[in-house]
Amino acid sequence: MFSSSSSKNLFVRPKLENVVHDSFEKFEKHGFSLMEHSDYDVLEKELEDPEGNYELLFEDNHSVMWKKINGEGGKNCLSAEHSHDTVRHKYKMVVNHPVQIFYDLLKDYERRHLWDKRDGGREILAIFNVEGKPQNQVVEYIVKKGNLIVSSRDFVTINAEKYDEKTNSYLMIGKSVNEFPKESPSSYIRGNILYLGMKIVPIDDKRCEFYCVTQTNMNGYIPNFVYEWALKSLPSEFQVITDEGCHQRIRDGCEAFTNYYKLAKN
Repeated sequence: MFSSSSSKNLFVRPKLENVVHDSFEKFEKHGFSLMEHSDYDVLEKELEDPEGNYELLFEDNHSVMWKKINGEGGKNCLSAEHSHDTVRHKYKMVVNHPVQIFYDLLKDYERRHLWDKRDGGREILAIFNVEGKPQNQVVEYIVKKGNLIVSSRDFVTINAEKYDEKTNSYLMIGKSVNEFPKESPSSYIRGNILYLGMKIVPIDDKRCEFYCVTQTNMNGYIPNFVYEWALKSLPSEFQVITDEGCHQRIRDGCEAFTNYYKLAKN
């Protein structure tokens, strides 16, 4: 469905009347669950780490990465059949742009191909506004392009977010819902995001901090040297490409972007 080219927009814009649901009843048979309000508390606890479950992997002037050792997703708590890439990691970086510009960069899917060369396409499959649950939960189909060594991966995820006006901060939570009826092309390997949480908080009017907690089973074969390279290199690469992406938004005069979480409220 998606092109391998990174030179054009690969986002499939949904017709909201076809994807917004105020009931989960007809989806229960598929066996996945929606996000809960308590999942935001889990993210905050992962970030604060009061029990000291994370150990420092590396730190430089702009970013820090930790690896979880104990507790859910920790190295010492994984079963034998899990490979090393399923260990939970936590990452923090300084962003030299305001909260809103960085948030808009991450959420403007129609422009993501301009700065994220691994972007292989994205489609909104469903948006849930169910009473008693976090609102505007978005089910997305995502393709991440591979290379000569690593095959392309696709993911079906559910994501929710909330904005705190008092602190000008965003909290974002997500996980894979591979039970959702969306086939994977034979050329892709279906990955499994076991946990995803992100937070954007201001440092001042011109800078912010970005936090990411992630635990992913990529499935399929990935050489150890590729995994070790990615662990050390991708955080700094992400910082470079998002910084350029923010500058590009400013040069192009992009206005604040209203994403599909917010569109679903209208």
